[in-house]
Amino acid sequence: MKVFIPVLMVVLSLAPVLGAGSSHVFADRCVVGSSVAAFNQRFTVDGRWDPQSGWSYSLSSLETGKTQDGPLSLIGRHAHLHFFLSADGKRFAVLDATAGRHLANRLMTYTSDGKLISSLGVRDLLTPSEQAKIMFSVSHLRWLKWDPEPQFSDAVVEQERDSVILPAANPYGKYNSQKKMITFTTLAGRKVSVALADGRVIQRAQTDQEGSEEE
Repeated sequence: MKVFIPVLMVVLSLAPVLGAGSSHVFADRCVVGSSVAAFNQRFTVDGRWDPQSGWSYSLSSLETGKTQDGPLSLIGRHAHLHFFLSADGKRFAVLDATAGRHLANRLMTYTSDGKLISSLGVRDLLTPSEQAKIMFSVSHLRWLKWDPEPQFSDAVVEQERDSVILPAANPYGKYNSQKKMITFTTLAGRKVSVALADGRVIQRAQTDQEGSEEE
């Protein structure tokens, strides 16, 4: 994980914030920027912050060494980015999972040349009852379940067993390369998926089976 901006942590009193639901406030004030890359057997994509130009991405072919770079629109300075990448490198998505208290522009989907395909906010992915469960802090929000020790399924481990490096599993969501969609778990335990090709939201029941998954 790359960290770009200094962090300042202060203890603040609990107080209700915003109108999306009850406030379970964390005592923090963070101005950090971070990026967690995604990669597969052929490509890797990561983000970087520049004080003058803002956030940008770098998408590289592990086979040819060719790199595509460009700006990441709709992402502010304070962002904690998690990338998702298609197997062919033609699409990637950026999840700004927790930074700030804004509800819009949380999951952006781009083409490999940086063209914005779609932007989804918290209200696009959560039901009204789930929105009432959002937890806010002074400088963050929590609206997705987070796995502190994410693991790949046995099928993915077997598929990648000959790899030099097994990509780190994403703590906020999983990318299924066969179905070409990213799946998240809400705080209520419901699964919601997004098609990486066009950013279309696919609602799924809590009891749906996932099948083989990978970052």
